[in-house]
Amino acid sequence: MVLMAAQTLAFFEDAAQMAIPHATVVQLSAKGINMVDDLTELDRDTIQQIASNLCPPPVGQHYVFGAKSQKWLLAACEIVCYYDTVGRPLTTGNIAWNTVVKNFEIQWKAPKDKKDGDEPETPKIAKRLNIMKWSESFRNILHLCIGVRMISLVYVIRELETPPAITALAAGQPHSSKASSIKQELIDRGSYNHPLFCDGRAAVYYNLEEATRGTTYAASTKPFQCRKDGRGAFEAIINQFTGKHKWESEIKGKEALINQIEWKGQSNYTP
Repeated sequence: MVLMAAQTLAFFEDAAQMAIPHATVVQLSAKGINMVDDLTELDRDTIQQIASNLCPPPVGQHYVFGAKSQKWLLAACEIVCYYDTVGRPLTTGNIAWNTVVKNFEIQWKAPKDKKDGDEPETPKIAKRLNIMKWSESFRNILHLCIGVRMISLVYVIRELETPPAITALAAGQPHSSKASSIKQELIDRGSYNHPLFCDGRAAVYYNLEEATRGTTYAASTKPFQCRKDGRGAFEAIINQFTGKHKWESEIKGKEALINQIEWKGQSNYTP
């Protein structure tokens, strides 16, 4: 849905939204901020720069771009970028400040804080942590690693490459009821066609290389080394050592062993 001109103006000027005076909104328009979608191009630094570089007003007028409006506009920039990432069109309802944007701001703080912190230690495959248990631990660790797109790196190894059709928002929330959080919505819907997907894919590859270093599993990652394809490398390990083909191979081996055994009439079994 494309927001109409009146809806766009209300978003920037209404007291319950960004509360930016009309004269200042005109100045923002002169700097290329004409639609809500344009907020994907802004961040904290650019907003502050715009505020400090507003053109001198005519005599008897002044432009107001207060700290509160700047704070609200930054939150709006972040939620618009989030919707762009998950493929959700903008509506007047999903950019309402007093409900959706406020709830987004609360949830968005957690991944921002994690991105600036230290990454958790990558679990290594070992006897005490076999491949089945390791795969779950590895997924759990990737949930805690925030990539350059502000998405948990586990999205790189999710089951579906192409996200399913987007579903309706939960009441007053910036995410669907199915996702239950913006973090999960990003994991489920972050596109693999984004230019920065290769950075996330590479980050997962480096974690895998560290996890398999010095083990027999390292050979499975070699075909994916040049492209630093973490998704492909992870799938190769799972399919080879824990997947359906692995267990079918085990069953065939056991069946072959049974079929090859020849009973020679000697046994300790007592009827």
